[in-house]
Amino acid sequence: MMRSLSIFCIVVVLSSSSVSAQGFGQRVLQSVGLAAGKNEKLNDNVLKAFRTVAAKPAKSTVRILADGKAVALGVVIDDKGFVLTKASQLKGKKKVEIRLSGGKRHVATLVGIHRPTDLALIKLKSPKKAKLKSISWAKDDAEVGSWLVTTGLSSMPICIGVTSVKPRKIAPRRGLLGIGLREAEDDEEGPAIRQVLPNSAAAKAKFQVGDVITNVNGRDVKLVQDLINAIRSYRPGHRVHLKIVRNGKKREQSVVLGDFEQISSPNHFQNGLGGPRSRRRGGFVSALQHDSFLKPVDCGGPLVNLDGKAVGINIARASRIASYAIPVSTILPLIPQLKAGKFPADETEAEKRSQLASQLEKMDARRGRWRARRAAQAAYIKKREGQLKAAEKSKKKKDITKAKSNLAEAKKNLQVMDKQLKKIDKQISDLKKKL
Repeated sequence: MMRSLSIFCIVVVLSSSSVSAQGFGQRVLQSVGLAAGKNEKLNDNVLKAFRTVAAKPAKSTVRILADGKAVALGVVIDDKGFVLTKASQLKGKKKVEIRLSGGKRHVATLVGIHRPTDLALIKLKSPKKAKLKSISWAKDDAEVGSWLVTTGLSSMPICIGVTSVKPRKIAPRRGLLGIGLREAEDDEEGPAIRQVLPNSAAAKAKFQVGDVITNVNGRDVKLVQDLINAIRSYRPGHRVHLKIVRNGKKREQSVVLGDFEQISSPNHFQNGLGGPRSRRRGGFVSALQHDSFLKPVDCGGPLVNLDGKAVGINIARASRIASYAIPVSTILPLIPQLKAGKFPADETEAEKRSQLASQLEKMDARRGRWRARRAAQAAYIKKREGQLKAAEKSKKKKDITKAKSNLAEAKKNLQVMDKQLKKIDKQISDLKKKL
């Protein structure tokens, strides 16, 4: 007991001084007889030093259960039964509950989801029975180098860490096949594979150099950019179905998309050591980065400073040495909007909008291709007009007849293209209205 108190004294004194976070950590470790580099931040003696910090916010931390299974943590934001948690952990689940430190469960309903942060607002059906205590929020975001504590349902912290990077936008992870491409040649119907990268999704699916890809999930692809756009519309882990031509024979091939980490990072395997990473670990409008050893099931709960004030909500384990949290500066303005129903939780409606947005992107790309074809056809017509003038100048009846026929056919094709573009414009207009 005295040992833990002495460590906590070191924590408080050093956190308020000009001593660096690194020096602070070394002194805490030395006080419990540990050396750096041995998962020291998960050592019970180190975690005990932060119990006084975690005690109060732990009373505002709950365990989120979905269909009876623990999937995340949650943070109580008021005594009326509102709780924030990680939204993607609830996807596809029918029953949502919270479990308090005493083990009691309370049924909750999903109120809203803010997808740019992956935060969900849930509400207890009987908040008075739960006697919830709301979290205390910090006034400012955590500074780089400051110590952070992830609280659980008891005074013993789940993990501790240091702020690594100030809040910034985290780009979404895009699906990737892992192939090099070239444009179609001769009678090929689509782009061809010229390289299959090691450890990529394409390599695992046994794609081969020379395979010609003609269709992605029912969408025809003629150009390299068509294929890139089609694949990028899906996230890593999504299974897509491709139509390919191999050695002159048509066939269908399915593949589970990977991501850039698989082929670019020599530490891809190391990033997964010690446990799984969050399925959604990108696409956040703003997130601070810290080095706490956070498990995906422990996301959604509060991340507090040494004063016990919440500086954010843990949202993802990104790699072996990096976790993300949505900062308090982003969370506080969202709470009244979520309560007011601005961000509906209806997964069906959200999925519908997502599909409409995907259709709009595809139609816009299709319009671009047709516009390019029309421009080429217009240039072709000018060429035919020149040939007709040359024929009329030569006064050769046979050449004049042929030139007129070619020009008429070219203009007819242009009219077909104009009608197609008009149709696409209307479809795009209708999609925008639905969105």
